[in-house]
Amino acid sequence: MLKPGCIFYTLILLILPGFLTAQNYQTVNSGRIAYFERYSSDFGCVRIDSVKSETDSILFPSINFQSFDGYCFTPGHWLSRRIILQQSGDNLFFNRKNDTIRIKTKAALNDSWICYELPDSVSIISTLVSNEIASFLGLQDSVKVISFKYFDKNMNPVDHEINELTIAISKSYGLVKTLDFNNFPEYVHSDNQEYSLECNLCGLSDPKTGFQDFSWFEAHDFHTGDEIHVLTEEVAIIPGATGYYTISSNKKTIDKYINRTDYPDSIIYKIDRIERMFDSAKGISYSHDTIIKKIVAYPDFDHLPGEPVIHENSAFVNALMSFSDLPIKTVYDKTFYLFENCWTTPIEDGCLTKQSYIKGLGGPYSYCSGGIEGYSEYSCFPVYYKKADSSWGTPLIIDAIPQTTIEKKIDVYPNPAKDEIRINSSLPSGPFTFELIDQTGRLIFKTVHPDTHSAIKLTSCYRGIYFYRILLDGKVYVGKVVLSD
Repeated sequence: MLKPGCIFYTLILLILPGFLTAQNYQTVNSGRIAYFERYSSDFGCVRIDSVKSETDSILFPSINFQSFDGYCFTPGHWLSRRIILQQSGDNLFFNRKNDTIRIKTKAALNDSWICYELPDSVSIISTLVSNEIASFLGLQDSVKVISFKYFDKNMNPVDHEINELTIAISKSYGLVKTLDFNNFPEYVHSDNQEYSLECNLCGLSDPKTGFQDFSWFEAHDFHTGDEIHVLTEEVAIIPGATGYYTISSNKKTIDKYINRTDYPDSIIYKIDRIERMFDSAKGISYSHDTIIKKIVAYPDFDHLPGEPVIHENSAFVNALMSFSDLPIKTVYDKTFYLFENCWTTPIEDGCLTKQSYIKGLGGPYSYCSGGIEGYSEYSCFPVYYKKADSSWGTPLIIDAIPQTTIEKKIDVYPNPAKDEIRINSSLPSGPFTFELIDQTGRLIFKTVHPDTHSAIKLTSCYRGIYFYRILLDGKVYVGKVVLSD
């Protein structure tokens, strides 16, 4: 099961070369992608669509969707609606009400200024509290740290969450830690869910360090000899006439890449695939095949995370997070529909999967859980991979038995059983392997038995319903047995 570590959001600055000269401690620099860590997936990519220069330079980010009324989502962005870089060194950000937040990038240590105020209401004072060499993303640079203090209209200090927050600006690389200035200074969403307030830098494109976005073909970048093991598990608790009952299944898949052929618009892979499938209703099956997989372009995937993919009256947003120190991208993390000039999201009930892809490990992978009357849980993620000289995780072990060797169910007796069972005499005598599997697909008992006509002792097994598997003379026999007191 994937446990999301952090969500990464992208600040994109596309400015014509020579149009804007970066200054020391400038919060936003030209020609650079910066990724920021957040706990919430409400925010996404901010990309500078255009720049206007008069006396000062004005940066206009592209849109994300945000909700300010609890129902309709409107175009906006988490950093600021626009950013003004003044010649004085002041950087101006703007919240959703178009109020100004002033950051003095040329401030000296202990300098203070009014960074935000509402007449006869609120004042927020910023102070440069530190200016030291700091390490981040494998880099070292001088970093200025700026704090915030909240005051009422009479300049009396007020206990407010903004008092605990800071931002940090690198001399050469811009914001190392920032805030959601679009909602500044009241960080409560309309549905009363708090945002993660501080956004920490997780990656840069220039210099290239930390986490990066990746393309569809980078997600499916395999080479001869690569190997990936995937575990898929599903369980559902369903109401019935006499109460709730549980069904479960799992699938173990081992893909070994035999060959790769590159074309101008696609990649063709030849893969050796072994699968073991367990179903609480159907038992266990195996397959071992050589498959051909074709990867073709998928433009929607290549949109930067958080930046909407708009198709007529619907829009989608991708998200970026991490998996085993690798970036993982979720396709259509949010879905929006345009209804009477209002972008809205559908109601999501039950276990709804979202397709995710891992750089260099393909996909789709996913996890979900939930339900209204019952409960369901589904997960599909790699548990092991080997690529070139690197590897991660614990390999799956699968008996590569062809599907054709699995015979129809045979009988064991007594059934229900207590301490021992026997198999019917229709099988030839001789040594065989007997396995007992619980309803989650876990092997709990295995023995190599000398003869098909002798009893199999099961005194060490807990009472319950199990599946058995008998391997004899290259064939596999499966069935179900109940152990009772």
